[in-house]
Amino acid sequence: MRRLLPALLALTACASAAPPPNDNLASATALSGNFALTSGTLHEATSETNEPILTYMPNGPTAWWQWTAGVSGSVRFRTWGSERANMLAVYRGTSIDTLRLVGFGTSYNGRAYSNSAEVSFSATAGQTYRLQVLGADFVNAFFPWTPVLPSRVQLSMEPFTGSAFVPPNDNFAAAATLTGAGQVLVCNTNAASEAGEPLGIPGAMSNTVWVAWSAPSSGLWAVNSEETDFDNFVAVYSGSAVNALTRLGYADFVSNDAPSLGGAQVTFRATGGTTYRFQIMGNAVAGNEYGVCRLSVQPATAPANDDFANALTLTGSAPSADGWGTYATRETGEPGAQGDESGSLWWNWTAPSTGTLALVTYAGNLEAYTGTTVGALTALPFDPHSGNRNTPGGVTYFYPIIAGTVVRLRFMPGDGRGAFALRTVTTPANDDFANRATLTGATVSASPDLTGASWENNETNTDGSGPQTVWYRWTAPSTGRFIIGPRNLGGPSQLYIYTGTTLAGLTRFDSIGD
Repeated sequence: MRRLLPALLALTACASAAPPPNDNLASATALSGNFALTSGTLHEATSETNEPILTYMPNGPTAWWQWTAGVSGSVRFRTWGSERANMLAVYRGTSIDTLRLVGFGTSYNGRAYSNSAEVSFSATAGQTYRLQVLGADFVNAFFPWTPVLPSRVQLSMEPFTGSAFVPPNDNFAAAATLTGAGQVLVCNTNAASEAGEPLGIPGAMSNTVWVAWSAPSSGLWAVNSEETDFDNFVAVYSGSAVNALTRLGYADFVSNDAPSLGGAQVTFRATGGTTYRFQIMGNAVAGNEYGVCRLSVQPATAPANDDFANALTLTGSAPSADGWGTYATRETGEPGAQGDESGSLWWNWTAPSTGTLALVTYAGNLEAYTGTTVGALTALPFDPHSGNRNTPGGVTYFYPIIAGTVVRLRFMPGDGRGAFALRTVTTPANDDFANRATLTGATVSASPDLTGASWENNETNTDGSGPQTVWYRWTAPSTGRFIIGPRNLGGPSQLYIYTGTTLAGLTRFDSIGD
């Protein structure tokens, strides 16, 4: 053991990483221009002697940037896209000892998006500002075990709304140019729409900017805005005039491991030499969304079951499947999407028996169709009295199904992974009010089985997610007192007692719970 210890110590020393290059104020990373988006790390970062402290505890890891204002005006800095909680501070001054605080923000205090600190202020032309990002805003003497070392930081800068800045690519004719498999930085602060511009995407704002891209080759390409500091939409168009464009797709979501939780990805099939237009805009649902976006384009390979004709086949009475939507596309003639035009994956399944089909979606959106071509599909009708039911980890949808029916399953997992399962269930004979089971006599018992049970439209004491019910009918054999109640039903249950002859005309007499 004595001979091994020095070797182990040496290995530990070699494995230690160096501080980031902008660990100290003197080596701050410079930002330039009217807007910027950069990233860094606080891993192995330190704090300097006499470094400004924003909390009552000593600083943990810090990193530094600097920016010299080209013109006077309002500006905003954000840490949207950082890995963990942080603080952001802006200073004037040339050295640690002469810094003067301009403003600071924290990613706590009820911010709508986690890990996003923000500072807005009025900058003076020619003034250099120092930016300090701290990973220790939550450290205090009472919770010393709380992690303090986020490993990734994203920092952005753009003019604040209401400033004189207007994006150079605000209009279609002045679109920024993107070449090949590359990227371009765009900002939509104070952007607006123009006459004839295609809008109307659900949830999208009209603060649009444009990027033009000429496909270097035919094939599948993905345009991505995941490196961003605001919640945005991206739409892809073909056409050469702002009032004569054909939309090829749009999206407002990101993959499960995206750094920003606000970007989007659209995958589309391009023809070499054709110029396509990308439209970037804020998400109105999230509020007044604007900022900086690093838009990238790269070639992509679609999943094997991306197209209807290449659907994977499921077999058995209770199969399950999963898949990644990365680089999935939409086909011409494919049914309209729910909420966006994200890519889809396809499966086929032939019902082995007649009954009720239960589709359980654990992630993504799952839709069921019948038909032989992608342009002539018919949505499988929901079970007329089931709606959808919450399931541990997912949601279950029910459909009446006939043996031998070929079900076409379109799965839209977004840009991440999706999973689902299906099975056929047998509905209890007394599932519906009209088919209620008859109980006879002064002393009677029954053993309700809710397996596969559902609920009817407008059924009392139910909503869009259940609970499932079964029905009984009992006629009092004589006038007097009777005891009615559930016993040993194997879990939480509720018994409702009504009078009446139709579902719509019931009057509640009593209710009893386990």
